[in-house]
This record gives sequence, structure tokens and C-alpha cells, in this order.
Amino acid sequence: PDPTMKPREDGHDTSEECCATMPWVNIESCLATPSPTEAPDPTMKPTRWPSKKPTQRPTRRPTKAPIPPKPTKAPTPVPTIDCSVYRWHMSIVPGESQTCTNDEEYPPEWLTNAQYFLSPTSDDCCEKSFKKSCKTIDWCAGLNQVTIEEANQANQVDAGGGNQDGGSGIDCSTNKWHLSIVKGEERTCTNSEAFPDEWLANDEFLLHSTSHLCCKKAFGGDEDCEVKDWCAEQTKVDEGNQGDDEGGGLGDGGDNDEGSEPPESSFVKLDAGEDNFEGDFAMPWDFGDPPEWEIDDSMAFSGYHSLTNIRSNDELATRTLTLKLDMSAASTITCKMKVDISMPFDRFSVALNGRIRSNFYQGKDEWSDLLVALSPGENTIQFIVTNGDLFPKFDRETERETYGSGHVWLDDCVLRANE
Repeated sequence: PDPTMKPREDGHDTSEECCATMPWVNIESCLATPSPTEAPDPTMKPTRWPSKKPTQRPTRRPTKAPIPPKPTKAPTPVPTIDCSVYRWHMSIVPGESQTCTNDEEYPPEWLTNAQYFLSPTSDDCCEKSFKKSCKTIDWCAGLNQVTIEEANQANQVDAGGGNQDGGSGIDCSTNKWHLSIVKGEERTCTNSEAFPDEWLANDEFLLHSTSHLCCKKAFGGDEDCEVKDWCAEQTKVDEGNQGDDEGGGLGDGGDNDEGSEPPESSFVKLDAGEDNFEGDFAMPWDFGDPPEWEIDDSMAFSGYHSLTNIRSNDELATRTLTLKLDMSAASTITCKMKVDISMPFDRFSVALNGRIRSNFYQGKDEWSDLLVALSPGENTIQFIVTNGDLFPKFDRETERETYGSGHVWLDDCVLRANE
């Protein structure tokens, strides 16, 4: 270090003393340098409350916001279903004889023979199926119309703020009408909350604003569609409980059936059984009156006998075999089945408690397994062969390999409780 350099100090009283500590700098130049002025620390954080108000964040619920007025009536939705993609065919719905429709209810086998069963227009369908004019049901157009009606009626409910169908003291405006899934409520629409969650994903098809639209959409407007106002029933339950508290039970002098026998049930209590139709039956098979099914010795899976339907020559005739069982536990009935039918001449169905569980439209060369799951309690199982409304114009026995004989056989039926 330079021996002439004075040690540096932290501060000096005058500029001359400061310049004297830096001998390498010309004294005149050092003294000519202006003194620094105080300035705020450029890295200083801004004050917590600046003098100028910054732009505020939007509030969670702004006091002034452009709120569009609520329309008095929502616009009617334009149908989005393209009906040109639906093909016309002979209807297989019971009761719709000599009818062509463009619904989706037909055997998948018809797709492989579309030139015989499916047509682009209703006129072509009538000519192909019946060789003449026939009744037509435009299912697709009807579905679009239901969509419009449903939207309009839903708007009326929203505008009025009332209850659905005016039938209940409980506000059911948020409840939707749907097909009932309660056992024993066949062909019924209800506004209960008992339906699968999956239906919410297809609410435009499965959930409806009114009972009328439910019946129309679910059952085609069938007059036999029953309406069950679940909300109204809740009120009636409360009123009924009050009535019970006030009296009116048995023994109060009113009319009662004291001493009368309860009606005999047609259901047979049975938890297990096996039938190969070689002797007495273990299960209560009902062939109908007059008989519509019979024991047959020309076809069998095992042994020498089976059950088969008695064919009818009437259009849309049905041949039904019935079992009525009262189960103490969940059970399963299995049968060996041989199907020798073919649409459009006939079909085979299995129904449980009035609802079709399986449909068969084409014959099978081999015997196969038929399984029906039963719930605890009363169960009605029906095996149904249904004629179409078109009969072959040829000897069916000569074309049996293609169109079948119109028979269904059942053999080796076993009833067992589920493990």
C-alpha cells in the first residue's frame, strides 16, 4: 500500500478532508464533484395504503351488473332429430297390425336383410310388407313433437310456479315424471324420486315435466297408462295418520270383514324344484284355459318330453305359459330352450311381473340356456310366443331351415334359491 495514503474513515467533516484520503484523485476535480442529495431507497416497498387509489378487484357480488331480464317464455327448442336416418319397417308392437313405422323396435337380424325388411319411406314399407296401403306411425316426428310440447309445458310450470298437475299440497315443481320402477306398477308414470341416477344423463328422454308427457313418451299415449302422483300421496299419508288417531279402526261399529276369510292367493310358495316333464310337475305350470302350451314328445333335451306352444293361425295371437311363485328369498329359474321361430312371422318373449325381460326373433339350431332372476315375494313368469301380422305366403314347413316352424320348446327347468 502507498505509505502516503491516509487510512479511510467512515465520514469526514469537510470535502477537503474527504479528498485528502484519495491522493490519486486531482484535488481540484474532487472538490468540484457536487455532493449527493438524499433520495428514497429505490427498492423501498410501496406503502400499504398508496395515496392514489389503485384499480379495485371486482367484488364477489357486484352491486351493479348487467342482469338480463328473465324472459316470460323460453324459446321453443327446434327439433334436432334427423328423421331421414330412421328406416321404415313393419311394426312389431302388439296391437299395431297392418302398420309401418320408423321406430327402432325391430330385430337386429333385419339389418342384415335390410332389403327385405327396411324401407326409406312409409309408402315403400307398406308396399313391401303388405302389398297395399297400410297404417303408418311416424315415430320420429312424434318424438320431436313431444320434445316441443314438453318444453312448452315446462315453461308454463316455471312461469306459474305451481305444482305439477295441481295434484299435491307439496311443491313438486322440481320433481320430474318418469316410468315407475316399483314392482307391480306396470305401465305407470310417477313423479317419485325412485329412479336410477343414470336417467339424469338422459333426462330429455326419460324425465318429463308432466304426467301426460310421460305417458305419451313412455307408452305412446296409451290410455291404460296409470298416473301415480307421489307428492299427493305424501299429503294423503299425513291426513290418514291423523284420521287413525281420531278413530275409525276395526271394532268401532263400522263395516268390517270380521270373520271373513282372506282371498286365496294364486301364487304358490316354493323355493326349489326341478321339472323334466317326464312325470308329475314340481312347479305350478299354467298352460292356459283353453291350453296354449302342451307336453310334446317330438323334441326333448333329455328324456322324451318337453313343453311347447300350440300354434295359432290368427294374426297377433299369443301363446302364454305361466308360473306364479311366492319366493322366500332371491332365486333363479333356468331352463333348456330351443327356439324355432322367425320374424316377421313370430317372436318369443320372456316376461317377469308384466315386463318383457328377453326377446328372441330368430331360431337357434341348438338348445341354449334360459335364465330368469326372481326377487323375494310374488313373481309371475310368462313365456310368450306372439304371432306377427304377416303370414308366409308359402308352406312354412318347406322353408323351416330359414323361417322356422313357429315353435319354442322348454325342458329341464330348475328353480333354486341364490347362494
